[in-house]
Amino acid sequence: MELSRQRDALQRALAEEGKDRSAAVQALQHELPKERQRIAVFGCSWGYEIQLLRGAGLDAYGIELSDSRRGFAERELGLEVYDSLASAGTNVRDTGIVLSSHVLEHIPRLDATLREIDRYLSPHLQLHIVPAVDPEIPRQTVRHAVGREHPLGVTRAFWQRWADTHGFRPELTLHAAELWCTLRRDSHLVDPAAEKRDRSLVD
Repeated sequence: MELSRQRDALQRALAEEGKDRSAAVQALQHELPKERQRIAVFGCSWGYEIQLLRGAGLDAYGIELSDSRRGFAERELGLEVYDSLASAGTNVRDTGIVLSSHVLEHIPRLDATLREIDRYLSPHLQLHIVPAVDPEIPRQTVRHAVGREHPLGVTRAFWQRWADTHGFRPELTLHAAELWCTLRRDSHLVDPAAEKRDRSLVD
């Protein structure tokens, strides 16, 4: 009972802080084909974001590298969580949207990770939310967003270059101190050499 109360309180706190992404995902759902309706939360941590999505009627699962966090999500919350993109790709064939929220700024080789998301899950859409660090953002916000805990600043220029070389159309929007990037596949723009690149494009 105590764990249940703590869980509910944390979910309410996430929603109050603006970290409930259910409405944003629901707004994209109409673009999904019927055979690809599942939502993958990349870097789902303890699993609370999955619960918020499920509470909104969305069919969501997670991917989390941390054994302790993944174990909690599976054991205490009864959620479907995989330990890698490869494992998720083997077990789930109908992923429509990949969502990440404040995850990608922690990944040193972001280019390779984004290619793995596409390779293993082949989602119809991707929505990635990162701290905003572009020049129009106040300096104090940028200093908070990039540092020891957030080693990377993922810029608009990175998203545009990555999308151009991997066959996607990016939609970039600013929400308070966050940059939201929605990626839609645009197959005629695919650069055949892009899959051979093994370098980071992060500014």
